[in-house]
Amino acid sequence: MSLGKLVEQESGQVFPLGFEVVTIGRHEDNTVVVPDPNVSRHHAEIALHGGRWAIRDLDSANGTFVNGRPIQEPHVLRHGDLIRIGQSQFLLEFPAAAARHDTLVEAATMPLRPRRSPWLAVIAVLGLLALAAGAFLLWPRLQGEEEQATPPPAATDVAVGGATTLPSPAAESTLPAPGETALPTVAPPSPEPTLPPAPSAEASDTPGVLPTIGVFRANPPIIDRGRCTRLEWGLIENANRVLLSDIGRVGTSGKIDVCPGESKAYRLEATGAGGTTEESIQVTVQEPRGSIIEYLRVVPSIIAPGGCAQLEWGKVENATEAIIEPGIGGVGTPGSMEVCPAETTVYELTATSPEGTHTARASLIVSSDTSQKPVIAFFSARPASIEAGECVTLAWGKVDYAAEVTIDNGIGGVATPGEAELCPGARTTYRMTAIGPGGTTEAEAVVDVSPVGLAELADLVVESILFEPNPCFRVGKCEVRVTVRNDGPVDAGAFVLRWAPEGAEAVPVEWDVPGLAGGKAMELTYTWLPGATHEAWPTTATVDVYGQVDEIEEGEGNTLTQEIAVLEP
Repeated sequence: MSLGKLVEQESGQVFPLGFEVVTIGRHEDNTVVVPDPNVSRHHAEIALHGGRWAIRDLDSANGTFVNGRPIQEPHVLRHGDLIRIGQSQFLLEFPAAAARHDTLVEAATMPLRPRRSPWLAVIAVLGLLALAAGAFLLWPRLQGEEEQATPPPAATDVAVGGATTLPSPAAESTLPAPGETALPTVAPPSPEPTLPPAPSAEASDTPGVLPTIGVFRANPPIIDRGRCTRLEWGLIENANRVLLSDIGRVGTSGKIDVCPGESKAYRLEATGAGGTTEESIQVTVQEPRGSIIEYLRVVPSIIAPGGCAQLEWGKVENATEAIIEPGIGGVGTPGSMEVCPAETTVYELTATSPEGTHTARASLIVSSDTSQKPVIAFFSARPASIEAGECVTLAWGKVDYAAEVTIDNGIGGVATPGEAELCPGARTTYRMTAIGPGGTTEAEAVVDVSPVGLAELADLVVESILFEPNPCFRVGKCEVRVTVRNDGPVDAGAFVLRWAPEGAEAVPVEWDVPGLAGGKAMELTYTWLPGATHEAWPTTATVDVYGQVDEIEEGEGNTLTQEIAVLEP
């Protein structure tokens, strides 16, 4: 099977056709990612059908066009076809051998017009053979025409049964008997001339240059036994063959999910005219940890005496039993129920597994004092840095103690938690405002928009600081969860993340992070024992404390402050 490639016409970027299915769309999980708001998240796919490439529209909003015409059904592609998706155009190119193959296939499958007599078809075929034989016999004469004093005799075209034949100079003409159909006389077949080999479909490497592997990673590199990880590779140059251990031959870019039963190293080999380059990555398989609770929360988190709230909990993994106390008992997950306590209550969800237990807490405050300012769990843009024409997801968490929550820039009133997809054309600051009986709280999310073609760097952002329970209690365990995200296209490498509450007595905590892949997020946790009460205790998380990472926007989004109420137990 010959490989081909898609060439984006404006940028010249090349996308090899190296797999049976090539997906095109706006979402990052596509083989070809088109950051265009006019392109659907999963817009179209190119796949092999009967040994030939065909494109199919995936019910996109704006359609898929081949050579200016919209397609309704899977469309067989040919060398030189122009594919338009959104505002982007891709030229389809096949190697010479593949292009010739497509032409021959098309000719062989072309329907024939009806003939008056089957003899006419035979005459046509014999005529074509005579044409080929005659042309070959004339070849030596044509080669030596400069040396000959007398030019060769001119060939005579003879029409027979609608076909044109070139009679051999050595052939003698015979007249047909009355009532018979004239058949051409064909010279004996001559040996076929030796043609140079067709260019290889895989000869895309540069002679003498060692192949390079730009990307080869496992995400995540550490998994629980029975789970899977995704191997990703790309930016491979000067290679005509790429092998992945346990998988076999692959394309120059791609991704695949693997589920090893034990820790192992995966090896990627890229071979070209200049030699072979190898890279390995280690996937570590660990024993499953204790049970994992997705979340436990009460909405709202403060009520007046006699009021009720909704207790909600998410999925619990690796657990044989889930119990909520006080007064609820065993529950299925996920789930919810109405609770109407007479006093402030801390609800505790305990999940039990063979490896141990895990506990989540949520506090419901019963108070006639409604002076607490609104608390915004988080407000962020993902990613915080984009190129012109790309979109972001504006996301926000639960907002407590608020009667009204709005976002500016034309969004208006929103429910919490929630998210919205936006495509700003320039740097934009989005502001969330929460208004309640106790006052007003605001949060901002900034989106940087840069010109297309910005250098490939990391871009670290502190996305959120969450507390469990919320509010916390003095000298009680309060779990701090800090989420950091890499909005850049490449791995950030090693960096330090710091979190600390405000005050001279507060001791900061730092995490040494070995790396974070482009477009990925990571959550780090810390068990905090607050030593004093506070209505709104400011805490701050800072990523890349020591400036170890070169970022697209140095300093932008690297710091986030979040307040937490600490109550007397």
